[in-house]
Amino acid sequence: MKAALSNINKGFLISTKFGHLINQILYSAFSFGVSFIAARLLTVGLFGEFSYAISLFPLLGIVPLSFIHFPFMNFYSKWGKKKNEFYTGNLIIATVLIFIISLFLIGILILTNTLKEYLPLIFTYFFLYQIYDFQRKVNLTISNILLLNITELSRVTLLLVGLIILNYMNMFTLNFFLITLVLVLITSLLIPVCFSKKHEFNFEKLAFAKIYKESFQFGKFIFLSNVVQNISANLFLYISVFLLSTDSIARLNAPKIILGVSSIFLLSMDNFYTPKIAERINGNKRDISHEVFKIFRDIKIFYIILVIGCIFLITIQDFIIQILFGAKYAQGENFLWGFIVVGLLYSFSRPFLIVIRVFERTKFLFISSLYILIFTMLLTYPLMHYFGALGGILTMILSALFQLSIFIFDFKRNA
Repeated sequence: MKAALSNINKGFLISTKFGHLINQILYSAFSFGVSFIAARLLTVGLFGEFSYAISLFPLLGIVPLSFIHFPFMNFYSKWGKKKNEFYTGNLIIATVLIFIISLFLIGILILTNTLKEYLPLIFTYFFLYQIYDFQRKVNLTISNILLLNITELSRVTLLLVGLIILNYMNMFTLNFFLITLVLVLITSLLIPVCFSKKHEFNFEKLAFAKIYKESFQFGKFIFLSNVVQNISANLFLYISVFLLSTDSIARLNAPKIILGVSSIFLLSMDNFYTPKIAERINGNKRDISHEVFKIFRDIKIFYIILVIGCIFLITIQDFIIQILFGAKYAQGENFLWGFIVVGLLYSFSRPFLIVIRVFERTKFLFISSLYILIFTMLLTYPLMHYFGALGGILTMILSALFQLSIFIFDFKRNA
């Protein structure tokens, strides 16, 4: 079985960039599917609590993303013959760190009196979700993309089978839904464990101090940057509460959901290029501009299709809003065009962001994030005060342009 997967993986199309895109689509489909199914089948009140708990997953996930996932993808190739040692150390550190933030999640839910009857299942689901994400990043780093796509397809299939069974037996409650999610994640963890490349566990010579130091030094500014970027991206939503009517806020928030679709393309770029560039440069910091141009050259077809697709979506934005959100959102001003433009600008910034991380220029990343936050804070209130919801859209577009301008200026200076 392992040999067959290996042979197919070497020659099959999904071992390429397209495979990473397919993987991210399947991964996102599972996440979107969980939220969509819960919204359709749970009561409004229970879904409100569930969606609040789920919304904490990516927020708390910034911690392992910054201190485990990105450092692993960046440093794995640089450990050479000691990759097994590096993997073992990261696995242990990841398990302990994820366990701690899982407890932190439960603490937040207890303080907010949310889903108190389901805390053990929420804890188990979040813990397994984060461990699965770590193993997924490991297999992305070693380019085991076919196995990952099989695993993601299995996750989606098992979720659908579980829902059909729950619906047939008239047992669809949040309790059984969470149990189904836990069982799906356990199965999804077993597939790559059984068939992926094995890392020999080395507990005797673990260089915990070195791994911790590398990960912390690399991840501390990534973490701070992610926090600052999160504030910048949502600042106009925070201020809208004080300046806009509830109808305007709803029309501003609804299309924002569609912006999440662009994350499929962006995360696919991250997962494919981060380990590839890290392995290629292996500590050589002279070709930083070359690596950015190489990414643009590699995926120029994707960018051409993306630009054409965005133009087409803008021309039919009223139709999209009505189909996805209903007639009540189609009335009044449509801001979908703004989110499409922002997503497009973010996609052009992504190659710069990837190379900045790989070349370990994380301090510059944090400082640039602070500049963007200050720029956004200066623009948001006056623009929204004078232009209303349109001001929020203009703020996002100008902030995304400012970010891209900073990256271009920096790379020209270091070329």
